[in-house]
Amino acid sequence: MAGEPGRIVAAAYSRQAQDYEELWAPVLLPYSRQLLDRLSLADAKRVLEIGAGVGRLLLEIRDRAARADVYGIDISAGMLSRAPGEFPRAVMDAARLGFAGDSFDAVVMVFMLFHLPDPAAGLRDTGRVLRPGGVTGVATWGDGASFPALDVWDEVLEEYGAGADPASGDDSSDLTNSPEKMLELFREAGLAGVETDQVPFEKRWDLESFLNFRTNVGSGPRRLGTIDPDRRGACVATARERLGRLTPEEFVDHDFVVLATGTKP
Repeated sequence: MAGEPGRIVAAAYSRQAQDYEELWAPVLLPYSRQLLDRLSLADAKRVLEIGAGVGRLLLEIRDRAARADVYGIDISAGMLSRAPGEFPRAVMDAARLGFAGDSFDAVVMVFMLFHLPDPAAGLRDTGRVLRPGGVTGVATWGDGASFPALDVWDEVLEEYGAGADPASGDDSSDLTNSPEKMLELFREAGLAGVETDQVPFEKRWDLESFLNFRTNVGSGPRRLGTIDPDRRGACVATARERLGRLTPEEFVDHDFVVLATGTKP
């Protein structure tokens, strides 16, 4: 995640850390648990979560790997500062892991691989730090199908002159958004016994929760930041007015979560 887009992502997540913890981490947790269900962690001695963020999943990993030392790294110091203090944590670039080879029995990455400009290289380094027979698991987004409320939000941003997400330069979602693509990435990284799957994702927003999320977490506040400060309030007000015309079903976000696991030979 090196370079200017990576620095933008790190700074943005640090600014958004509290809102992310309250608004988004609970939404992702059930899908992250489904990934852990596919990993054998009971006998693990050392487990690493890459992109640990605010640390919600570290607690789940500890429950499943009761005899393991569980480590968390993230590029965002602000996010990692909110993770539970009993876990060893470090600010670290997922593209350049500062661990010796053959260090971990398991590595977990949830909703972060698409932030790496070269996800295949990131997975190769993940394989490097795994011990032979160690497992890795990744959860990432599917094809990101839009829904009416999001369409309205994006249209209003465009009308007010919003630029592209400043962090989009490192986005590699088009390389990670299907089971077939993840299968290829895992095999390219030299991992064996690869299994991939996709599970349905659904999040039901309402007007207030949708606007709260879009103005405080993810790409929304970054794109709002590209609009003239004097026009941002009007932009959000216009979005609120138009979103208020939608039905409840038009606020439902449907997508898929892609799950992939593999073993180091």
